[in-house]
Amino acid sequence: FPVTIEFESIETLSLYKKKPYEKNEIRVENDWISGTPDLYYGESIYNAEEVDDVKSSYSIWSFLANVPNKLDSDYEWQLTGYQWLTNAKIGAINYILCDMPEHLMMEEKKRLLYKMNVISEMSPEYLLAAEKLERALCYPDIPLEERVLIFPVQGDESKYSFFKWEYRDWE
Repeated sequence: FPVTIEFESIETLSLYKKKPYEKNEIRVENDWISGTPDLYYGESIYNAEEVDDVKSSYSIWSFLANVPNKLDSDYEWQLTGYQWLTNAKIGAINYILCDMPEHLMMEEKKRLLYKMNVISEMSPEYLLAAEKLERALCYPDIPLEERVLIFPVQGDESKYSFFKWEYRDWE
């Protein structure tokens, strides 16, 4: 099994928050909406204390684009829906900076090799460029605290009627 970027994000968030998160695979629904929250904390997915979603970045530039902006309203509504479905009162959208997965790194290096049009993978100029590429897409030097950006979302029951309204709009 290759480690997925989502798995790495969940592991990073667990370390950061000191909570044992696991990927949720259960789809929850009511008469108006359905969805599969990434994570929950509590008794069960149907009676959660907290529900969270992870957004993974393996580019420092896409990660930093979220700082210090406010949370995207689509993501806020997504989490509000998850809170309604799970009875959670709190939650967050969690942006996590991860190293580029190995299989994607290999593809990037292969593209670099073809683009450079060098004799082989052992050409000194390619080796130097590949090392630079790897340093740009892996972040062992960035502390855990700087690889996690959290946007809390407080459960708000007054917003749940919006989903019913939208549902009527689509019929």
